[in-house]
Amino acid sequence: MPELKQPGAVQAKEDAKAGAAHQHVAKADHCPAANTQQQTIPRYIGDWDQLSRLAGSDPGIAPMTNQFASRDKFAGDVAKVGILSGLGLGLFGVVSGTSGDSWSKQDKGLAIAGAGVAVLAWVTYWLSMPARSDFLDVINLWNQRHPDLPVAP
Repeated sequence: MPELKQPGAVQAKEDAKAGAAHQHVAKADHCPAANTQQQTIPRYIGDWDQLSRLAGSDPGIAPMTNQFASRDKFAGDVAKVGILSGLGLGLFGVVSGTSGDSWSKQDKGLAIAGAGVAVLAWVTYWLSMPARSDFLDVINLWNQRHPDLPVAP
């Protein structure tokens, strides 16, 4: 004979009890406290400087990381100095050219040279900057060699 279900709230209450008991059993299998192995929280790395300081302890990764970190620093320095110099030179050419009645060839040349220096600095920065994939490759290599000390970008 088929089982008769109780109407309304009484049935819902029994279903909730049965569901809670079933969920409790299911959750016990995946309980973090039941795991004997603890997961290590990854250390977040934001730039090449941090990564080179961390990877300096590993002789297999340190040379590659230091090379990328020095390229990153070089690219940043070239961009700062070159763009600021170019803007200064160009601004000087524009200001000195607009202060008189007409622009001289020298003033136009200074403005164009300033723009050229700024563009050249930006192109040099873009070409010498390590790629994001280089950063991720070093992080992946570190994580393979040091699973106990994971890092994340």
